[in-house]
Amino acid sequence: MNRNLFWIVFVILMLELFSIIKVGAAIGALNAIFLLIADVVLGIWLVKNSFRSLIGNLALNPLSFSKSKNSLLVFAGLLFAFPGFITDIIALTLALYALLFKRDMKANHANMDDIFSESKYHYSKGRTIDGTAVHEDKNDR
Repeated sequence: MNRNLFWIVFVILMLELFSIIKVGAAIGALNAIFLLIADVVLGIWLVKNSFRSLIGNLALNPLSFSKSKNSLLVFAGLLFAFPGFITDIIALTLALYALLFKRDMKANHANMDDIFSESKYHYSKGRTIDGTAVHEDKNDR
C-alpha cells in the first residue's frame, strides 16, 4: 500500500513539475512564479474562511459535513495551496461546483434529512423525559 501511494504521489509531482515548466515556457518564468504564488495565497485564504464556516455549521448540525459546500471549498483550497497547475484545475472545478451548484447539493440531500428525522422518531417512540441538568464543579464544594 505504501509503495503504491509513493508512486502515485511521485507521478503527480512529476506531472506538476512538467506542467510548471511548460506553462513557464509559454507565459514566462516570472509570470508562472507569480501565478503559483497567487494560487497558494488564494488556497490559504479559501481554507481559512471556508474552514471557519464549516466548523460553525458542524457545531449547529454535526450531520451536515457531507452536504456542505464549505467542505468542498476547504478541499479546493488545499489543492490550490499545493503548487502546480494540474491541482489548480481540479481545485477550480471543485470550487466552481460548490459555489454554482449549491442549491442542487441541498436538494440532493433533502432525502437524507428525512431519513435522519424519521430515525429519530423511530427510536424515541414518542416518550419524552422532562428534567433539569445541573452542573456541579468539584471546586465549589
